[in-house]
Amino acid sequence: MSNDAIRTQTLQDQAIAWVVRVHASDMSDDDIIALSEWLEADPAHLAAYDTAERVWIGEMPVNETTATVVDLAIARAGKISRPAAPSRRLWLIAGSLAAGLAALALLPGLWNTQAPVIYETATGQTREVALDDGTKLHLNSATRLEVRYARKQRDIVLDKGEVALDVAHDADRPLSVHAGDEILRDVGTVFDVLRHDGAVTVTVQSGAVALLRAGETSKTPAPERVLRAGNQAVIDEKTGRAERSRIMVGPGFDWQRGQAVYRNRSLAYVVSDLNRYFDKPIVVDAETGKLNVTAVLTLDSEASVVRHLQDFLPVEATESDKAIILRRKP
Repeated sequence: MSNDAIRTQTLQDQAIAWVVRVHASDMSDDDIIALSEWLEADPAHLAAYDTAERVWIGEMPVNETTATVVDLAIARAGKISRPAAPSRRLWLIAGSLAAGLAALALLPGLWNTQAPVIYETATGQTREVALDDGTKLHLNSATRLEVRYARKQRDIVLDKGEVALDVAHDADRPLSVHAGDEILRDVGTVFDVLRHDGAVTVTVQSGAVALLRAGETSKTPAPERVLRAGNQAVIDEKTGRAERSRIMVGPGFDWQRGQAVYRNRSLAYVVSDLNRYFDKPIVVDAETGKLNVTAVLTLDSEASVVRHLQDFLPVEATESDKAIILRRKP
């Protein structure tokens, strides 16, 4: 049966016809798109589909699958009516309906969502990715993220590391970056997201980014939760508290120019951040880690970075096979 023919039937018949089509061996991509559009057109469509699909699922436990397609096809054509009293077979079917309800609630997402794609970089590696919608991603060192695109939304899940995004805006298909419980919603933007050391740092070069928390339903965030060009926010992953500041953002972000910029950061944090770029870890003891750092470091080599830290700070470096140790000078 064609998709156009299915659409012309009554609601109940449409739902049953779709169930038959979904379980057919020749279900096509066009069928999936058409079903998605039909389900999204009206909540009543999903409810009707749920009912029909649960009947289908209910057939399986009682081993009566041979009659399923025939019965549904007959019902689809309107040739049978509901019996005055339920048969033993219908009672058995009813007993298993609830089992499929949770999975069925996810059906629209199942049909609308493309298979997730994972992108990652090793330590010291960067990578540029052009997505199908025109969005450009630039992954920094030691980064892992997952792209999940659906027909109504675009989601990027940042597991770790840093990514700069040049987003192709689509008002009907917004893009969100998920970093833990933080959701960063694009409004036609070039911005950078770093997830590291228990915090999410968002830097906006152009456009605007709305800061949301997982579970928030408001589509209009408060003004203080919107970052615009030149804004940066450091968000504590545990509390969701955001510390905002104004910074100078040039063409490209600092790391894209081969630099790491630190403003009033502890040496412990700086070392942790630098270790994203180099294979041999830099380590500091607790007391040395309290030193304050404001510096621009060129990420050309680990040896050069360590020399600059010794120039800026009262520290000296020793190197072993496994690490570079920074200690406060006596």
